[in-house]
Amino acid sequence: ASCGKSAMLHTLAAAQNLAGERTIYVCMNPKAISRNELFGHLQADWDSWKDGILTHSFREFSAHRAVAEFQMLILDGDIDPDWIESMHTAMDENKTLTLASGERIPLTPTMRLVFESCSMQYASPSTVSRGGVVYMDESLVSWAPYTRSWIESLM
Repeated sequence: ASCGKSAMLHTLAAAQNLAGERTIYVCMNPKAISRNELFGHLQADWDSWKDGILTHSFREFSAHRAVAEFQMLILDGDIDPDWIESMHTAMDENKTLTLASGERIPLTPTMRLVFESCSMQYASPSTVSRGGVVYMDESLVSWAPYTRSWIESLM
């Protein structure tokens, strides 16, 4: 739903950067790719691990934590039990992404996980209890921001 979630996150990052708090973010849609492409998988041919997009972002943020005071991994898409269950160890007090290979990648103090979803319909109680929820009602967004955004894109 178009209620300004992405715009709010971009504005937050821009405001933090203007305030001198370097903020970077990576945005991905976990439903647009397979679970293996998201988290990674063991390659049968070579018996080696191949990182997924999310795993790669975790590693990059961990390796470059001094680059920014805030690092946001934005997962923009429906919260689906198929992939969210694999995120629970990263969202609980362990704050560690546990991969199918057994490897564990810790969240650094600068990292934030942001789930941008238009529905919590398939989110389990354990998923909801591990994070905060910001609700944005699309009925409160008028046509003016859409028009302004469209005009700015033409320039």
